[in-house]
Amino acid sequence: NSIRIASAGGTAARIRALVGGKIDAAAAATDYVPVADKMGLRVLGYAADIVPEYPRYVLTARAEALRAKRTQAIGFLAGYMEGLAYALAHRDETLALAGRHNHKPANDPVLVNMYDETKKNGYISVTSEIPRAKIEWLEREMLKLGELTKPVDLDKYIDESYRREALKQVDVAGK
Repeated sequence: NSIRIASAGGTAARIRALVGGKIDAAAAATDYVPVADKMGLRVLGYAADIVPEYPRYVLTARAEALRAKRTQAIGFLAGYMEGLAYALAHRDETLALAGRHNHKPANDPVLVNMYDETKKNGYISVTSEIPRAKIEWLEREMLKLGELTKPVDLDKYIDESYRREALKQVDVAGK
């Protein structure tokens, strides 16, 4: 009864609310870990350690858009895979580009932390693997908590055909 759950917005809004004393704790992206001390915050744990099964990132699209633009979707996915593979193999270039686009130096602690954490924890699949086991875990948890009333037909929402076709067009490790 001593914990009250509140919607506090996205990560930036939650961090502002924490720093401003409006809330006592919040889940947030790890972008702020390198500057948490300066902001008077303490990191209590990392989601990757606490709930490693949680699916971090997925690509989604509307079914009708995919049907109407199948070739373009496959081409996008192939380019995305190649871009991710290149970024993970070229740390300095990736940090320089990220810095340029975020108006920060390439050695900015937030950028460096995010790059290194993402690579170390395998958050990115250069083959755009669909984390079905993680999605199924999340579904089971949502059923236990009453957030879902019945299982979802994941086959209705997961279509591996785009990924399989894109993989034929690329040369990435793990293929």
